[in-house]
Amino acid sequence: MNEEAINLVLILITFTVMIVGTFIYCNSPDLHNCGSCGKFLNIKDKRFWYKVNGKEVPFCNSCHKKQDKN
Repeated sequence: MNEEAINLVLILITFTVMIVGTFIYCNSPDLHNCGSCGKFLNIKDKRFWYKVNGKEVPFCNSCHKKQDKN
């Protein structure tokens, strides 16, 4: 195998892993919905994890600030 073939294989593997990861993320509401307000959290949003009913749940920044005040 030459260098071009190896690079092509690595690019295809990376692309496949990214698509599968995005699919898993978008189909798992436990990862992208705020546990308090239900807001959709995209990949770039900051998450704060709290334990609710024995399960780690993400909270958005505004709900995290409300939790800190209480």
